[in-house]
Amino acid sequence: MAKSSSKPARRNKRLARGPHGGIELLLIQSVDHLGKQGDVVSVKPGFARNYLLPQGLAAIATDHHKRMIEKHKARLQEIQNQRLVGLRTLADQLARQSITIEANANEEGHLYGS
Repeated sequence: MAKSSSKPARRNKRLARGPHGGIELLLIQSVDHLGKQGDVVSVKPGFARNYLLPQGLAAIATDHHKRMIEKHKARLQEIQNQRLVGLRTLADQLARQSITIEANANEEGHLYGS
């Protein structure tokens, strides 16, 4: 007869280690003193298991996630560059404008009013 155990089968809950021994996570939200949303960070296993993953602040960084983040960052950089070009042309247009404001002043050049 096979012996039946009352304990459930134990699963391997080990998290994959990064190149420097920490757990590589993708931050879903910005975390103070750690990184901004979208950053891939390496943290100690306990910090990942006990805080970041249960709170929903991070997810395990897979190769697929890393590729998606790189594409997203490239797209954001392109949008930022286009916006910067538009702002520079607007700044050039404003620099060429002349604005004159007329106001009453005394002989010494001091303005009247409060």
